[in-house]
Amino acid sequence: MLNLGRLFALSVVAGGIAAASQCCFKDGDVISLKSDTGNFVGRCNNCIWNEAYDDSAFVHVPSPNSAPWAQWTVVNTGNGKIALRADTGKFLARCNNCAPWAAYPDEAFVHVKDWTKAPWAQWTCKEAGNGKIGLQADSGSYLARCNNCVGAAYSNAAFVHAKSFNDGSYAQWTVVQNGQTSANRCPSPTPTPLVTTQTPTPLPTTIYPAPTTVTPAPTT
Repeated sequence: MLNLGRLFALSVVAGGIAAASQCCFKDGDVISLKSDTGNFVGRCNNCIWNEAYDDSAFVHVPSPNSAPWAQWTVVNTGNGKIALRADTGKFLARCNNCAPWAAYPDEAFVHVKDWTKAPWAQWTCKEAGNGKIGLQADSGSYLARCNNCVGAAYSNAAFVHAKSFNDGSYAQWTVVQNGQTSANRCPSPTPTPLVTTQTPTPLPTTIYPAPTTVTPAPTT
């Protein structure tokens, strides 16, 4: 089903045309998240030493086409948010103090089995412009690429530390589906046909003169 919460968030510009948005998803959409470096967010197994969970999220995948660990299945939560299910069946989520010696306390892990019981596995999509989105966590901060923020197998990890998607390009993501991007993921509204009411033109009224009766004068 369509994410109706995001549909309501569409802005309308002059002339009644809805602005392009990337924040509309259907249940079951399989998407990938492309970062400002060109690499994609992917599940990474045992990539952090002494991590709380085996699967963390890194920005290390060059192409998602042959990498199912960089493909995320969308689930609409029904409250305007989405959950992102990995190839393992678990969900991308904010994890507090789950990576030792990290630069920020909240890092993205793939460890939640049931998103309905975990608000930290629910993300609010925000339109960032230029065909990109921001993903806001339950903490209010945003999913973002963080370079050398934790000792790990790859330099760019996914953290939840940006205060806004406007903090920088590292907090903005391009949605890729079936190898392609879309100028507008949201369906365009159907224009309401203009109904013109015509006032009927009255028929001309013909006025006939009343008949004149002539009484003949009496004859003497």
